[in-house]
Amino acid sequence: MGRLNTLQGRLIIAFILVVAVILAFSGFLVNRIFLTYMQADEASQFTEKVKVVADFLNYVDTVADAQNQLPDLQRLLGVNLLLITDPNQPGLPGPLGSTIELFGFDQAAGRPRLSLFGRARQNPQMQAVVPFFHGTEPAAWVLVERNEDMAVAQSDLNAILVEVSALGLVLSMVLAVWLGRSLIRPLRELTYAVEGMAEGDLGQSVPETGSLELQVLARGFNEMSDRVRDSFEAMTAERDRLKVFIADMSHELRTPLTALSTFNQLMLEGAGDDPATRREFLVNSSKQIERLRSLTENLLQLSKLDSGLLEMRLEPSDLADTVEESVTRLEPAARAKGLELVADFPEGRLTVDHDPSFLQQAVDNLVGNAVKYTPSGGRVEVSLAAEDGEAVLKVRDNGPGIDPDDVPNLFQRFYRGRNQTREENGSGLGLAIVAAVVAGHHGSIEVTDPSRAEFTMRLPLSNVT
Repeated sequence: MGRLNTLQGRLIIAFILVVAVILAFSGFLVNRIFLTYMQADEASQFTEKVKVVADFLNYVDTVADAQNQLPDLQRLLGVNLLLITDPNQPGLPGPLGSTIELFGFDQAAGRPRLSLFGRARQNPQMQAVVPFFHGTEPAAWVLVERNEDMAVAQSDLNAILVEVSALGLVLSMVLAVWLGRSLIRPLRELTYAVEGMAEGDLGQSVPETGSLELQVLARGFNEMSDRVRDSFEAMTAERDRLKVFIADMSHELRTPLTALSTFNQLMLEGAGDDPATRREFLVNSSKQIERLRSLTENLLQLSKLDSGLLEMRLEPSDLADTVEESVTRLEPAARAKGLELVADFPEGRLTVDHDPSFLQQAVDNLVGNAVKYTPSGGRVEVSLAAEDGEAVLKVRDNGPGIDPDDVPNLFQRFYRGRNQTREENGSGLGLAIVAAVVAGHHGSIEVTDPSRAEFTMRLPLSNVT
């Protein structure tokens, strides 16, 4: 009973039932056609035999001669012939007259009419009475009856139909089992794959075989499985990054907080009585407070950029003006450190769809890092040009450069290169903000020359002329 509840069992039963109904309907139809045409053919042949009997009687002189020759004629025609001399004899099919009388079948000629739901005449008993004349009056009559009933032929036909139907049912069962298995096998594999995913094995896939519909279903499942696996891996990677982020955040906050706590403790213990010591403590405390402020602001902005809370208004404007404003703002810091800050801008407008406030922050971080890490007497270069439908901004310096091993991780949060020291008070968030801003402008940022700490930013030029 349990197998009947499966899809395979139901498909097999449905297929066999359909085949059985078709076979039964076909057998019934064939039987009706056979009966209709056989009856028409039998009636036509019987009529011809009656004519032969009538012609025979025309050449016979006496009733005795007819009586003697009827057995031979009966064997020749294959009908029953009975000579009747008494018109009142019981059991006759009808009144005996002077003309040929036909009983038990339609005398109308022509093609028989087939009807699937009409009433069929069941093997009529065909009979005929042929008069034998002696003079002008009938002296006797010959009763003609067919000697082979159509029921025999019909019975043989029914037996053949039953055998064919039984063979058809057996073949249909074999075919149904084969079709059921071929259809169910891909579904069973898909079921096992779904169960595997439910148990946590996300690397499930099924072969794309079977009918076109099953191939489409398998392809859709494999694509869904790949997306689920990629999403899970992304979530796992994001979770790992979050763990690292929390650890780095705790460390970043702990350093200035520990320094401030130490300064306060020393002040409470009397170290602040010395004006020089008190001033040193206040200066260092201001640096740590500024570090905390910068860290929290950068974290807040980076979080808003990731979540999309900060909307960038990308409007076509001259990118050279935006970059020049950042360079101008950082010139005093470069000059105070004894650096040469050189900017090279193209002639004419370089129109790019961008948000000046966000992009200036990204340029500030790039140029500010170059100023911060370049030794006194060094050189920082900023160049802007158009290449292949893009605006290309390059920032480089002649400082210690970037360790090639650090390049793949530079745009990660809280990552500091090997050439950076704690005294430089970097939060490790500046380049992460740069990457987020550039991505929001549909551009790219990469390190193109680690030896010169060269960063290259590419932004698509605007279509506005």
